[in-house]
Amino acid sequence: MKKTVRARIGALALSMALVASLAACSSADSAQSASSDQSSAQSASAAPEVDRSGKANFPDVTGSFGEDPEISAGKGDAPTKISVKTFNEGDGAALTTSDTVMVNYELALWDGTKVESSFESGKPATFSLQQVIPGWTYGLEGAHVGDRVEIVVPSEFGYGDQGNSSIPGGSTLVFVVDVLASSSGSQADAQTLSKGAPSGETAPEGIVVEGEAGKEPTLSFTEGAAAPAGDSRTTIINGVGDEIKAGDYVLYRAVGGVFGDNATVSSAWQQGPLAVPADQVELVGAHVGDRVVFVMDTGAAAESGASPMTVMVIDLVGVMRAQ
Repeated sequence: MKKTVRARIGALALSMALVASLAACSSADSAQSASSDQSSAQSASAAPEVDRSGKANFPDVTGSFGEDPEISAGKGDAPTKISVKTFNEGDGAALTTSDTVMVNYELALWDGTKVESSFESGKPATFSLQQVIPGWTYGLEGAHVGDRVEIVVPSEFGYGDQGNSSIPGGSTLVFVVDVLASSSGSQADAQTLSKGAPSGETAPEGIVVEGEAGKEPTLSFTEGAAAPAGDSRTTIINGVGDEIKAGDYVLYRAVGGVFGDNATVSSAWQQGPLAVPADQVELVGAHVGDRVVFVMDTGAAAESGASPMTVMVIDLVGVMRAQ
């Protein structure tokens, strides 16, 4: 079914996420760095040692999985390594450092000062473990969906001597984290993805998409074709997987480029699945296994003078929701 994209901001949100992911593919190093607006003092390119024995000096914590925890002030010297203690052992997928995760968490300083809590906001946090402080990236590595863990993060693996607006420089951080879902544990299997069938709809004129369901598609543009008149979304393969619901995060793989300029076509397919809120990109009601062609006016014309219309082909490969 072909639809005009009603929520332009949703299309732009998808475009920004996809363009960023495609750009990341051009640098192998970028996939190894834990950089974000919450930058850390330590590069994630060298994995730090993590104490997972549960015997380090941890502040006391009350509350069970799913409950808003209370973190007491730490006593004595804080650990000098990232230290992890598991309170509740889940039976879900094990996390890797390349996962996107959905969690509830509370953050306090070593002296017990509460900094923030998604338990209180009622909105779980979803993020890539490649885009957070090393204390998160490596502290959560190996945890399972369904775990509640406490992570003590020395400042060098957190916000360093600089700190930020709510965290003083040199602070040891204490997190309590409930792991609700992960991208690696939420992907559909290859057999399900391969069962998608042509929808009967075709991509807008001048856009050529080829490839079987469940496999990386190719994208090209017909020479001399007129640029599409506006934003659009076209589902060219109907999947047979789970229906995507409001509040879900869609896991997708993507190929994209600037309309009319085949030299700009790039793929984030091998990067692993990316995640975007389904509500933001009008994918509520779609199904895992769908292949969708988005056309968006991003204003980012190629140097060759091509159209500012960006074309993205995405395969919906999973859905992430709290377990």
